[in-house]
Amino acid sequence: MKPKLRREGLFVRYQVPSSKAKFLAIAFAALTTIVAASSAAQADTLVVDFTVSGPGWFGSGTSPFGLPSQPTINGIVTIDSTKTDQSAFLAIDWVTGSQTWQLSDIYGGGVTYSAPNVLSDFNFEASNPSGSTYVYSNNTVGITGGGFIACNSCVQITSVTDNSAVPGPIAGAGLPGLVFAGGAFLTWWRRKRTASCALAAA
Repeated sequence: MKPKLRREGLFVRYQVPSSKAKFLAIAFAALTTIVAASSAAQADTLVVDFTVSGPGWFGSGTSPFGLPSQPTINGIVTIDSTKTDQSAFLAIDWVTGSQTWQLSDIYGGGVTYSAPNVLSDFNFEASNPSGSTYVYSNNTVGITGGGFIACNSCVQITSVTDNSAVPGPIAGAGLPGLVFAGGAFLTWWRRKRTASCALAAA
């Protein structure tokens, strides 16, 4: 179906057939969805590096997991900055001697913020058949595995990386979606240009 061109005074009204109008509406909706999803999908995460050290370790029995009596241990937690409870922990890198703790070992914890995306402190407690551990970033650490060691005022947060401004991947909103939307609008533009040329020739 050819597009209809109708003069109204000094202007020409371009009437798009209903089938083409539906096609353009779908293409426009697809592009709008992609743009909206790109803006909304944010990886609201904080990556927190911390160090546990100091001469104040104490305990009983054999030092767990082959740790020295006064160890220095580095750790990393990845936190969803939109949450404050145990579910805020997205990943954990906490290795105490021969024991590597897993995210699934965490059974309790929480996060506090002094402002949106500004970490104040965090804590988690973890356990598995080999032992248990707890980390309170504002105060103390404990590790149990055969023996037990702990320290107070020995935790230092060394860096916090805010990834909340980095867009995350969007399922279905990649190259295929952009190609579809771009192709649809290119087709519309070419047809409109052809119709305009025909009117000029007339």
